[in-house]
Amino acid sequence: MVARQAAATVSAVTLALVWVHGLAAVLHLFTAEQPSPQAMPLTIASAAVGGIAGFMGTKLSRLRAALAGAVAGATALAALAVPGMIHWITGIALPLVGATSGIFATLVFSRLPSTLEASARERPTAAIAWLVIACVALLQLGRLGMFVTDRESDWFVGTRHPFFHKHLCLPAYIYGAELNERGDPNIYASEHYLGLNPNATPQTRYTMSAEDPFQYPPPFLLLPRVATALTNDFQSIYSIWYALQATGFLIVAAWLARWVGGKIGNVSLFLLPALVLAFPTLYSLQYGQFHLTTLVLCVGAMLLFERGRNILGGSLLAFAVIAKMFPAVLVVYLFVRKRWSAVAWTIGACAGLTIIAYFVVGPEPFVAFFDYHLPRLRSGQAFAFDEAWPEFREVVITSNQSAFGIVQKLGALGLPGMTKSLGAVCGVIFSVLVGIVTIVVARRPNGSRADQALVWLALLGLGSLMSHGAWADYVTVPALWLGTFLAANGYSDRPVLLPLGLACAFQFLLIGTMPIFGWFSLPVMAALSLVGALLLIGLYIWILLGKRLRFDP
Repeated sequence: MVARQAAATVSAVTLALVWVHGLAAVLHLFTAEQPSPQAMPLTIASAAVGGIAGFMGTKLSRLRAALAGAVAGATALAALAVPGMIHWITGIALPLVGATSGIFATLVFSRLPSTLEASARERPTAAIAWLVIACVALLQLGRLGMFVTDRESDWFVGTRHPFFHKHLCLPAYIYGAELNERGDPNIYASEHYLGLNPNATPQTRYTMSAEDPFQYPPPFLLLPRVATALTNDFQSIYSIWYALQATGFLIVAAWLARWVGGKIGNVSLFLLPALVLAFPTLYSLQYGQFHLTTLVLCVGAMLLFERGRNILGGSLLAFAVIAKMFPAVLVVYLFVRKRWSAVAWTIGACAGLTIIAYFVVGPEPFVAFFDYHLPRLRSGQAFAFDEAWPEFREVVITSNQSAFGIVQKLGALGLPGMTKSLGAVCGVIFSVLVGIVTIVVARRPNGSRADQALVWLALLGLGSLMSHGAWADYVTVPALWLGTFLAANGYSDRPVLLPLGLACAFQFLLIGTMPIFGWFSLPVMAALSLVGALLLIGLYIWILLGKRLRFDP
């Protein structure tokens, strides 16, 4: 029972660490005061409360576990609020997450496979390793939560390099929505964003830096417009969005593992802490980058389709398509497989959301997208960050895993003729090849659930590389996610595991794209990142076009 208790307790602490900041931000919206973030005491207290509630959840009934968690949270609130270490209003998040963590622990404990205890006894080293990895993942989530609540806390996730340290993508969405609210005729114009124009002077009512440009189709504005309608406090938006993203990812990752089932699914489930610990996952959460949520929506939609829930699944996939466009590969996949109901509901939801967006955001963003922004996306000019930020040119080139980025890497290695125009052409050719691969894969008969999960993730991973700007610090999550299924050691061709494992290792550590031990020269970094990009594409192609995967039972 010890192994199940540990797993349930870790799950409860994870929930507490993630949601204490989200709930505190929600509570903050109902107050006129501006309490200081007080990130560290809130984070440490939530970990302790989550641990107590989680352990009680493995011993008590659901109601009693919730009560125990609430009492622990109330005690922590009193201990910190009386001396003024946290604000009373936002501190109410502690008893709330305590009660929720207690309930959650009982649910996790009752649903963990009964074979877990025997597996832990048979493989004590693996069990200890899992516990260590889980604790490190909790530490990283705690550090990230502190940064989300207080960006001045200096609790960076992976590096002090100025490009990665404290960088955010979320402001682009909020600023794009804000420009739309003002009636700006072209929310995509480069003069609005420092990332494309160093002379830009963005004017925003939020306490944020509008660096990255808004790159998404107009219907995506529906989401940030909800946020801008609710509050003028960017910090609250950031904290709530972080909690929602992290929760959605963890739920869908666990759901996919349980759906696959068996040894493969169980291994993937218990590798979830390692997946959270990966730099691309952490940076996705830190940036507030919508890419992670796109994956969640897509995988969740495919799982719903498998359960016959075509309306809800189509709605989720539709929003992913109108947000990032590349999930359209799944629509093609479903169409070729003659999943007519799923395709119809997805297309219908896309049309419905687009019509709603047209009336909410107006026609101007649509005109600007097709007349101004889409040509810039095709040419790669929409991602010309290296021109606006020449000091970060190495990061822009090495981190870009797309076909466009590969051409830039070759140019950095001294190969002549590697222009951005050539990169744009290669990007178009790559997109056509992705479409062909999708059709070929879709025509093959259904495999096991593990096969299907790998195909979904590989298609999403390969599709995300069609963009001319596919940054390794978040776009590589599908490779790591499918790696948790391959890691079950059930893949029949053992020699293939080495390059597949190497591909996942490159992306886990962002080798060649992130300054872990300091920067080398650009050619060295470009060479390393080129290897990583080719391994990444090779991993996806092998999963999709290699011989039918076979897993041990």
